[in-house]
Amino acid sequence: MGCRGEKSKKLIAEILENMEDESKKVVLCSSTLEENPFDPEKVKYVKGELASDDVLKRSCCAQAEKIIVTGDDDNQSFFAAFAIRQINTHAHMIVFMNNDDHTSKIHCLAADKPELNRVIIPSSIHLIVQEIQDPQSSHVLQQLMGSLQGATLYRLDVPSQLSKEYFFEDLFYNFRKHYNMTILAIKENQEIVSNPAMDMKISAGMSIFYIADKRIKDINWDMTN
Repeated sequence: MGCRGEKSKKLIAEILENMEDESKKVVLCSSTLEENPFDPEKVKYVKGELASDDVLKRSCCAQAEKIIVTGDDDNQSFFAAFAIRQINTHAHMIVFMNNDDHTSKIHCLAADKPELNRVIIPSSIHLIVQEIQDPQSSHVLQQLMGSLQGATLYRLDVPSQLSKEYFFEDLFYNFRKHYNMTILAIKENQEIVSNPAMDMKISAGMSIFYIADKRIKDINWDMTN
């Protein structure tokens, strides 16, 4: 939802690079672009006001699984996000906002789960301070967030049918040994635990955040050494 020139082109390139299911489609909606700037076989285009019923219907927004909102300003982004949540509460929605003070408005929108409403701001004071204190740390973080070069950050959900529990230490060393992946954080319920303790127990329903050269698709959860 929305197009911000070269930033959006790079964003869509990253999305297409990581799409595993070729049956899924990327749909770009914009009120300013006169024509589709992308390959129409890969990216469908809908022109019109982002929050309008016409655009929401033609883009099949009600069926979308993931939605990115990048309005021209925070007002357009909010109204688009508000309109989307009137017809779709199951999608993972990421909204770009210029002002961090507006993030609470997005978090309060209707969603099946609170974590489905996420906000990204263009700059972070925390990143600036980190770079000042630890030079080039921002470069490392940018590489982890990208998907076209170097190791990238991925998420892996522990299968719900898994009955066995694991100590973080066992998973950490086995995943590193067998898949060359490094676990950075664990999600338990709604909490993200970075750099978990070695004796933390990992079980079904939890999520693992790891870095690797590529997404690991097939995990052997029976491995023990």
